[in-house]
Amino acid sequence: MNENWALITGSSSGIGKELAISLAKRNWNLILVARREPLLAQIKKSLTDTYKVKVEYIAADITSDDEILNIKKKIEKHNVSLIINNAGILNRSTVKELVMKEVQKLHKLNIESLTQLSIISINHFSNLSKPCYLLNVGSVNSYVALSKSSIYSGSKAYVKAFSLALREEVSDTNITVSCLCPGGTESEILEAAGVGQKVDPGKFLMSGQAVAEIAIKGLFKNQAIIIPGMMNKLTILLNRILPEWLVTKVSSKIMSKFIG
Repeated sequence: MNENWALITGSSSGIGKELAISLAKRNWNLILVARREPLLAQIKKSLTDTYKVKVEYIAADITSDDEILNIKKKIEKHNVSLIINNAGILNRSTVKELVMKEVQKLHKLNIESLTQLSIISINHFSNLSKPCYLLNVGSVNSYVALSKSSIYSGSKAYVKAFSLALREEVSDTNITVSCLCPGGTESEILEAAGVGQKVDPGKFLMSGQAVAEIAIKGLFKNQAIIIPGMMNKLTILLNRILPEWLVTKVSSKIMSKFIG
C-alpha cells in the first residue's frame, strides 16, 4: 500500500491545486489545506477518481493557532513526509494607503504561519527514517522588490532567507528544504487582492500547471531555489548585475503597465 503522504496549504486553487495534481500523478496521498471547503471537496473527488490516491482535507484558516495544532496532529497521524507551505496573500498599495489590519493579516499568513508550519515540519521529519521534503513558496519578489508591493516583497524576501538558512541547518539529515520563487502565475492572488489586470494575462503569466511541475521536479532534485520560467531567471540575474534600486525602479514601472 502507498503510504507516502504530502500536505499542501493554499491548495484550493492556483499553484496549490496544481501542486496537488502534480503529486497525485506521482502517487502521493494528499492532505489539502485551505479555507474553502466546497472547492476542497471537489478537488478531493477529482484526484481520487483520476489518480486513485487517498485524499483528505482540512478546511481551515491557518492564521489560527488552533488550526495549526489540528494540522500538526494530521501530519503526525499520517507520518507526512512532504509539506508545501503555499498559502499566501498579496497586498498592492502604497504605504500611505496601507491599512494596518491588512498588513498584520499578510504578515500572519505569509510569515508567521509559514514559520510555524516549517518548524513543525522539521521537528516531525526528524523522527522519520526516510527522505523528507519541505517546500516554501516565495516569489521573484524575494529578489526584486516592487513599489506598491513593499509589504508583500518584504514577506517573500523573508521566506527565501528563512528557507535557505533552514536548509543549511538540516543539510546533514534526511530533510530537503527548497524555496519556490515563481513570477507572474495564473491564479486568484491578484483578484483576491482586489488588483485589476490591464492586459491579457496570458501574455505575461505562466500557467499554474507549468510552475507546479517545475517545482516538484526541482524539489526532488534537491534544488535550493527553484525559479520557473526564463524571464524570471533573467529578472533575478539582472538584479545581481545591476544596482538593486535600479532593478526595483524599472520592474515597478513595468509591473504598473500590467496590473493596477
